[in-house]
Amino acid sequence: MKSSSFSRWALGAFLFVLVLFLTGRGLPATLSFLKHLLWGWMGFLRRNLSSMSIDPEILVAWGVASLATIGILHHLARRAFRLPGWRFRTSLAVVAGTSVLFGASFLIPGILLMVRTPMDGSWTQTHRPSHLGHLKMLALVLEDSVGDASRYPESLESIFLSEDMDAFDTRALSWTRQKGVLYPAAGQPLSQSDTFPLLILPPDEDQRGGVVFADLHMAPISAEDIEGLLDRVPTASTP
Repeated sequence: MKSSSFSRWALGAFLFVLVLFLTGRGLPATLSFLKHLLWGWMGFLRRNLSSMSIDPEILVAWGVASLATIGILHHLARRAFRLPGWRFRTSLAVVAGTSVLFGASFLIPGILLMVRTPMDGSWTQTHRPSHLGHLKMLALVLEDSVGDASRYPESLESIFLSEDMDAFDTRALSWTRQKGVLYPAAGQPLSQSDTFPLLILPPDEDQRGGVVFADLHMAPISAEDIEGLLDRVPTASTP
């Protein structure tokens, strides 16, 4: 029986790898996919664990709700339906299993994404963090920091440097300095045209350049485009 079960698993694994090869992505893409599928969660925890927090109120509410559910289920099973052989540990197992399945259901979109991604041609490219994605996130943080002000902040550093600075702020500020992100909107009025450049990521040999405009849409740029974008910015602005 064990030999038969192992054979089915081996056949399934072989067919799975064969399908990946038939997509035309080759061995590097296949190995990269398997690596991310099996160990990608480790990198995610390493990057994000420091910024995660536990809300005691949510834990207390979850505990109370779980105990109440166990009690109600046990009462219904023993008294209302009089199920034979039903014990307290049965109620506990049912509630615990339901909780685990509920949590596992959130993994399904991620699993489907990881299965679908190798079929995308971009998977064959070297995987680096999406610098344009970081630039867009930086623009969203910039927009959120404006609040009721009439002008953009004088510097990007002023957005992140504060008493409640967390791990995300530290990484964002470090990335901004490392990539030499330009901030043409510094101190400028909020009332700008949609094509006014907020942030510019200069291109280099490792990445494409990009710009985020005032309406938060993005566009790739080359080094030759930067001068033209900066010409749209007033050289002086009066408070």
